[in-house]
Amino acid sequence: MSLLATIAANLFLLFGSLFFALAALLGAVFPPRGHWPLRCAVWWSKGWLACAGVRLEVVVEEGASQPLRSGRAFVFVANHQSLLDIPVLLAALPVPVRFLAKRSLFRIPVFGQAIAAAGFVPVDRGDRARAGEAFAHALRYLEQGRSVLVFPEETRSPSGRVLPFKRGALLMAMRAKVPLFPIGVFGTRTIQAKGSLRVRPGVVVVRFGAPRAVELGSPAQRRALLELLRADVIHLSGIAAEGAAVEHEQTVE
Repeated sequence: MSLLATIAANLFLLFGSLFFALAALLGAVFPPRGHWPLRCAVWWSKGWLACAGVRLEVVVEEGASQPLRSGRAFVFVANHQSLLDIPVLLAALPVPVRFLAKRSLFRIPVFGQAIAAAGFVPVDRGDRARAGEAFAHALRYLEQGRSVLVFPEETRSPSGRVLPFKRGALLMAMRAKVPLFPIGVFGTRTIQAKGSLRVRPGVVVVRFGAPRAVELGSPAQRRALLELLRADVIHLSGIAAEGAAVEHEQTVE
């Protein structure tokens, strides 16, 4: 089963991505411009997961159901374990959401243009000017009432444990005056580990927790809130933590 899933998932990643990217770009000419490409991204995700033999289990904890139905904007935050996290979250989220994704994905011919048309935000963490542009881009979405999703670890965890959180998602929520919505993802690393093409069919659990309101406060209060948010994600994912609790804030922007 693992060999079959590996072949099917990687073939879909090549040819299925091309098909849905072309469909997204063709549909992007019709208004509303981002709606069709985003739908294509969801269908692409479900196709990839089906080929990989992934069975998705979505759990909505008490306090999360009503906010998900409210139609308001959130900064969703999730742990990052595998390449599969993005399709898993696109398939599991019941609301439209734009991802902050690494800029290298946008350089892939056709696919990069398609995710740009869907409203995904390119992030170059090694370039402070471009990182600021990405922050401003995501902030505009939030101010328009659209949700964004951030991986606050900023990279896939090599050990499988939840890495320290960077403060970008928190600052974004503060500026836009929207809540932070924690999500825990469990199982993607077992199915496809970082840097591996091998796929093992299995179950992925996505658990939504209650959102946390964000208020202006002192740097110490912000650090405490980031610690609570990371604790939420650790609890929801069932994955242990690694390293210091959070990235320490040096300056207030």
